[in-house]
Amino acid sequence: MREAQDVGRVVIDLRITLASSRQPWRLVAFNSRREHVVEFLTNDSTLEPGVVAFLYSRRWEEEKCFGTWKNDFTQAKAWGKSCVAIESQVRLAIIIPGMLIAIMLHTTMGQHGIADEKTPKKQDKRQTVPADAPDDTDRPGWTVPLFRYTSI
Repeated sequence: MREAQDVGRVVIDLRITLASSRQPWRLVAFNSRREHVVEFLTNDSTLEPGVVAFLYSRRWEEEKCFGTWKNDFTQAKAWGKSCVAIESQVRLAIIIPGMLIAIMLHTTMGQHGIADEKTPKKQDKRQTVPADAPDDTDRPGWTVPLFRYTSI
Protein backbone atom coordinates (compact mmCIF):
# COMPACT_ATOMS: atom_id res chain seq x y z
CA MET A 1 0.00 0.00 0.00
CA ARG A 2 1.18 3.50 -0.75
CA GLU A 3 0.93 6.64 1.35
CA ALA A 4 -1.89 9.02 0.35
CA GLN A 5 -2.30 12.78 0.42
CA ASP A 6 -6.12 13.27 0.26
CA VAL A 7 -7.99 11.16 2.80
CA GLY A 8 -11.39 9.69 1.88
CA ARG A 9 -11.13 10.22 -1.86
CA VAL A 10 -11.04 7.97 -4.90
CA VAL A 11 -7.56 8.09 -6.40
CA ILE A 12 -7.90 5.66 -9.31
CA ASP A 13 -10.86 4.28 -11.24
CA LEU A 14 -9.46 2.30 -14.18
CA ARG A 15 -10.78 -0.36 -16.54
CA ILE A 16 -8.11 -3.04 -16.85
CA THR A 17 -7.57 -6.42 -18.46
CA LEU A 18 -5.97 -9.26 -16.55
CA ALA A 19 -3.76 -11.85 -18.21
CA SER A 20 -5.72 -14.60 -16.44
CA SER A 21 -9.21 -13.43 -17.47
CA ARG A 22 -11.06 -12.48 -20.64
CA GLN A 23 -13.59 -10.21 -18.99
CA PRO A 24 -12.93 -6.54 -18.24
CA TRP A 25 -12.04 -5.61 -14.68
CA ARG A 26 -12.08 -2.41 -12.72
CA LEU A 27 -9.35 -1.17 -10.38
CA VAL A 28 -10.50 1.33 -7.77
CA ALA A 29 -7.98 2.93 -5.41
CA PHE A 30 -9.22 4.83 -2.37
CA ASN A 31 -7.46 6.83 0.36
CA SER A 32 -8.39 5.34 3.72
CA ARG A 33 -8.88 7.16 7.01
CA ARG A 34 -5.42 5.96 8.01
CA GLU A 35 -4.05 7.76 4.96
CA HIS A 36 -3.18 4.64 2.97
CA VAL A 37 -4.16 3.99 -0.61
CA VAL A 38 -6.25 0.81 -0.67
CA GLU A 39 -6.86 -0.88 -4.03
CA PHE A 40 -9.98 -2.87 -4.89
CA LEU A 41 -10.51 -5.12 -7.90
CA THR A 42 -14.08 -5.71 -9.13
CA ASN A 43 -15.95 -6.73 -12.25
CA ASP A 44 -18.94 -4.50 -11.45
CA SER A 45 -18.71 -1.39 -13.60
CA THR A 46 -22.14 -0.01 -12.61
CA LEU A 47 -21.29 1.09 -9.06
CA GLU A 48 -19.74 4.42 -8.17
CA PRO A 49 -16.08 4.03 -7.14
CA GLY A 50 -16.78 5.27 -3.60
CA VAL A 51 -19.53 2.65 -3.23
CA VAL A 52 -17.11 -0.08 -4.34
CA ALA A 53 -14.61 1.06 -1.70
CA PHE A 54 -17.33 1.21 0.97
CA LEU A 55 -18.69 -2.27 0.18
CA TYR A 56 -15.25 -3.86 0.18
CA SER A 57 -14.34 -2.20 3.48
CA ARG A 58 -17.60 -3.43 5.07
CA ARG A 59 -16.92 -6.91 3.72
CA TRP A 60 -13.43 -6.81 5.23
CA GLU A 61 -14.89 -5.90 8.65
CA GLU A 62 -17.22 -8.91 8.42
CA GLU A 63 -14.34 -11.18 7.41
CA LYS A 64 -12.33 -10.01 10.43
CA CYS A 65 -15.31 -10.74 12.68
CA PHE A 66 -15.72 -14.27 11.31
CA GLY A 67 -11.95 -14.78 11.50
CA THR A 68 -12.05 -13.88 15.18
CA TRP A 69 -14.87 -16.35 15.78
CA LYS A 70 -13.03 -19.04 13.89
CA ASN A 71 -9.64 -18.53 15.51
CA ASP A 72 -10.55 -17.52 19.06
CA PHE A 73 -13.34 -20.01 19.64
CA THR A 74 -11.89 -23.20 18.18
CA GLN A 75 -12.45 -25.60 21.03
CA ALA A 76 -13.34 -28.96 19.53
CA LYS A 77 -15.74 -29.87 22.36
CA ALA A 78 -17.77 -26.66 22.15
CA TRP A 79 -18.06 -26.20 18.38
CA GLY A 80 -19.46 -28.54 15.76
CA LYS A 81 -18.06 -28.99 12.28
CA SER A 82 -21.14 -30.16 10.37
CA CYS A 83 -23.13 -27.76 8.17
CA VAL A 84 -26.05 -27.73 10.63
CA ALA A 85 -23.76 -27.05 13.60
CA ILE A 86 -21.96 -24.25 11.79
CA GLU A 87 -25.28 -22.67 10.78
CA SER A 88 -26.45 -22.81 14.40
CA GLN A 89 -23.20 -21.26 15.61
CA VAL A 90 -23.52 -18.40 13.11
CA ARG A 91 -27.10 -17.75 14.20
CA LEU A 92 -25.98 -17.68 17.82
CA ALA A 93 -23.16 -15.29 16.93
CA ILE A 94 -25.71 -12.94 15.39
CA ILE A 95 -28.45 -13.22 18.02
CA ILE A 96 -26.59 -13.38 21.34
CA PRO A 97 -24.90 -9.92 21.26
CA GLY A 98 -28.29 -8.26 20.64
CA MET A 99 -29.86 -10.19 23.49
CA LEU A 100 -27.02 -9.30 25.85
CA ILE A 101 -27.38 -5.61 24.98
CA ALA A 102 -31.15 -5.77 25.53
CA ILE A 103 -30.66 -7.43 28.93
CA MET A 104 -28.00 -4.88 29.90
CA LEU A 105 -30.24 -1.95 28.90
CA HIS A 106 -33.23 -3.41 30.73
CA THR A 107 -31.17 -3.95 33.89
CA THR A 108 -29.46 -0.55 33.73
CA MET A 109 -32.69 1.33 33.03
CA GLY A 110 -34.44 -0.48 35.88
CA GLN A 111 -31.67 0.31 38.36
CA HIS A 112 -31.86 4.02 37.58
CA GLY A 113 -35.66 4.22 37.46
CA ILE A 114 -35.71 4.93 33.72
CA ALA A 115 -38.86 3.77 31.95
CA ASP A 116 -39.54 3.52 28.25
CA GLU A 117 -42.65 5.63 27.75
CA LYS A 118 -42.45 6.11 23.99
CA THR A 119 -42.72 2.47 22.89
CA PRO A 120 -45.93 1.61 24.82
CA LYS A 121 -47.58 4.79 23.49
CA LYS A 122 -46.63 3.86 19.92
CA GLN A 123 -47.96 0.34 20.44
CA ASP A 124 -51.25 1.62 21.88
CA LYS A 125 -51.67 4.05 18.99
CA ARG A 126 -50.92 1.30 16.48
CA GLN A 127 -53.53 -1.00 18.05
CA THR A 128 -56.31 1.63 17.88
CA VAL A 129 -55.85 2.54 14.19
CA PRO A 130 -58.15 0.60 11.80
CA ALA A 131 -56.35 -2.26 10.04
CA ASP A 132 -57.02 -0.87 6.55
CA ALA A 133 -55.80 2.69 7.33
CA PRO A 134 -52.66 3.82 5.47
CA ASP A 135 -49.47 3.98 7.55
CA ASP A 136 -47.64 6.80 5.70
CA THR A 137 -45.01 4.50 4.18
CA ASP A 138 -44.30 3.12 0.72
CA ARG A 139 -45.17 -0.42 1.79
CA PRO A 140 -47.93 -2.24 -0.10
CA GLY A 141 -51.33 -1.92 1.59
CA TRP A 142 -51.61 -5.62 2.36
CA THR A 143 -48.52 -5.39 4.61
CA VAL A 144 -49.93 -2.64 6.86
CA PRO A 145 -51.55 -4.98 9.43
CA LEU A 146 -48.43 -7.15 9.50
CA PHE A 147 -46.13 -4.25 10.34
CA ARG A 148 -48.63 -2.50 12.59
CA TYR A 149 -49.12 -5.44 14.94
CA THR A 150 -45.65 -6.99 14.89
CA SER A 151 -43.22 -4.07 15.04
CA ILE A 152 -42.30 -1.93 18.00
